[in-house]
Amino acid sequence: MIYPSRWILVSLIVSGLSLSLYACGSDEPEPIVKPEPEPDPEPAPTPEPAPADKVTLDYFAAVLAGKTPAALPETLIESADYDARKSRLWELWRTAINTADPTALPTPGNFMSADWSNNLVPTGSWNLPDGSMQFVYGFKGSKPSAGYPLILSLHGSGEDTYTEWSYTVGWDQIYQDSPALYFVPRSPKGGTGCRWFQPSRQQAWMRLIRKACLAGDVDPDRIYFMGVSEGAYGSQRLGSFFADYLAGIGPIAGGEPLYNCPAENTANLYFRQRTGQLDTMFGRYRITVKARETWDQLAKDHPGYYEHNIEIRPGEGHDCKYDGVTADLVKHVRNPWPKYFYWENFGMGEGTGEPNAWRTGFHNLRVVEGIHIGQDEWVRDAYEMTIEGNNISLKVMEVNVTPSDFVQESGWDVNIGVAKTVKDASKGKVTIYLNDKLVDLDSPVTITVNGVKKFEGKVTLDERYMTESLAEWGDPQRVFPAAVTVSVE
Repeated sequence: MIYPSRWILVSLIVSGLSLSLYACGSDEPEPIVKPEPEPDPEPAPTPEPAPADKVTLDYFAAVLAGKTPAALPETLIESADYDARKSRLWELWRTAINTADPTALPTPGNFMSADWSNNLVPTGSWNLPDGSMQFVYGFKGSKPSAGYPLILSLHGSGEDTYTEWSYTVGWDQIYQDSPALYFVPRSPKGGTGCRWFQPSRQQAWMRLIRKACLAGDVDPDRIYFMGVSEGAYGSQRLGSFFADYLAGIGPIAGGEPLYNCPAENTANLYFRQRTGQLDTMFGRYRITVKARETWDQLAKDHPGYYEHNIEIRPGEGHDCKYDGVTADLVKHVRNPWPKYFYWENFGMGEGTGEPNAWRTGFHNLRVVEGIHIGQDEWVRDAYEMTIEGNNISLKVMEVNVTPSDFVQESGWDVNIGVAKTVKDASKGKVTIYLNDKLVDLDSPVTITVNGVKKFEGKVTLDERYMTESLAEWGDPQRVFPAAVTVSVE
């Protein structure tokens, strides 16, 4: 209840003395001159950033606005300067992000509230092109010193998104994966309108990662995407697309045909999938069998990479056991500087009312001049990098993709596999960013592209490379002090 204020009337009687002062025998008193009131102080001007900081802020602002930034000046540094320069750039990045997108993430709530219904009160809401996306943002357990593991949990595609979302919130609460920080969005639309991978969603997940890392709530090497049913499809596609940010993905009771999400992109994350043997709608069981065959072969061909556990639950259907997947995921930690990766740059978004979007960089490689980016989604640019000592081998390829392995089951027709034709690219340009976790920066580096030596020598340390890489990925672990740009020709 709001109580009305009580006003106390205070009668203040001021009595003054009347002074009879006369000048030059005048009968009239001299007027009393009241002093002029002091003017309000001028507000302190906002200090202008130092010239070097303004150049950096302008660069960040242009990138965040989707514009081509002005080239940065050369600013050579010593290795001893790196930590201080990184801290300064991180604060400038924070300023740029908060200027471009002033909406902060809400303070996480207690996801383990004794009253489960408390978790069904949205913590916040973000506007998307097709409506408002409410979400719950909540923690389990005490925050580790490095930050919480962050789990993006995606619900299924029923017509009633509240029901799907509330079920997912309930399951997420009982998973034995504490400590963890959950972001559970509710799709603005249900049914075929519930998709998690179109560009507007891609931007939302990048917003989540950036804001959470800037707030210091999250361990940047323990970020996971998972989901059930439509959320499984979404997490698998997003996992292949954003694999360089993630420690693991966990699609449950669903999974994408492999032509939609290249398995090769997941060399450095943990792939944890679970499907019921009787879950035959849309070919889910068959797709999962094909996925297990594919990841088994990739792990055999690349020892130490493509760690996975793809589980088929005998006798279970679409409501197979869900618990245990996230507990498995959070045991895995990202290596942000892998010495091997494969990246098939595929467009994602087509068929959702939004055009496809492509990535412009992956792990420590940024595309300067692509080959097929923005064109045919079935002809893709691909990059395979291997680092041994200070020798960097890069393959740049063109990949033609064709859905394959047509099957029919329970009235559903689906291509569960993918056929690929690969050839060396004949054009293109990339920048390879480096740090002391990837190579010895004090010794010469050799770079070959499609078997041709393109660079040999010592790399220079330059703050502009730190700025470029921070703007490209917004990742505190990928602020690289050195870089080399190479052409394919």
